[in-house]
Amino acid sequence: MDGGYRGSDFAHWIIDVFRCIVEVVLRPLENKGFTLLPKPWVV
Repeated sequence: MDGGYRGSDFAHWIIDVFRCIVEVVLRPLENKGFTLLPKPWVV
């Protein structure tokens, strides 16, 4: 679901509007179903 927020357009918009850097953590492609991510959300 969060993979939809990747891409340079989104990253540049976040930098321009919020003056922050965003890092999207994706599930490894070889894993199917639920996968525990190292850092799902950090604020």
